[in-house]
Parts: sequence; structure tokens; C-alpha cells
Amino acid sequence: ITAGGKTHWLTKHAQERVHEGVTERRIKHVLENWVVRGICRAESNREAIVYWGFVPGRKGMLRVPVSLDDEEIITATFDEGAARRVGHEGQPWFHRRCRDLEVRNAG
Repeated sequence: ITAGGKTHWLTKHAQERVHEGVTERRIKHVLENWVVRGICRAESNREAIVYWGFVPGRKGMLRVPVSLDDEEIITATFDEGAARRVGHEGQPWFHRRCRDLEVRNAG
């Protein structure tokens, strides 16, 4: 998937475990138009750059974890609660779980 001039590869996991409603077009949209981005630790204890963004036609946000070298898309899934959490002052939920957090205007 090429987004913002950079090519990202889908891991085997991302190719085989496609979540309902997730498309390459929507992943590309989030990588180019993310609202929240940070380095987060997954339950597996693996760190990834995680992008959250809104996609046309869906409630909530799409969450796209990418390898730390920003080359491999690990997975993509809808995160229905993320939109609500972005609206909270200072985004404490994101700050507790991620470092190097960046937040764009979601307005």
C-alpha cells in the first residue's frame, strides 16, 4: 500500500486476518490523514507506530499499527471507542498507552 509516497507492506497476519470493512483504500486514507499517531505497546509486548484516523462511511476510527521502521502494516481494525477518547482534553487514554504521541485537529 503506497501512502504519502511511502510503500508499506502487509504482514502475513494483515493479509490473512482482514477485519470486516477494512480495505486497502481505507488503510491508505488513515496513513495519509491520521488524527492520532504514537508508538504504542501491544498486548504481545511488541511496539508499533499506531495510526488512528476517521474513514468516510464509518463510525469510530480505523487503527493501523505499523512496524517501527514504518514499512510493514501489522494489522488494521476499527476502534469504535477511539473517536470518543480523542475528544477528551489532553487525550489521557492515548498518553497512558503510547509515547511520542501526536494529535492533529480532528475537527
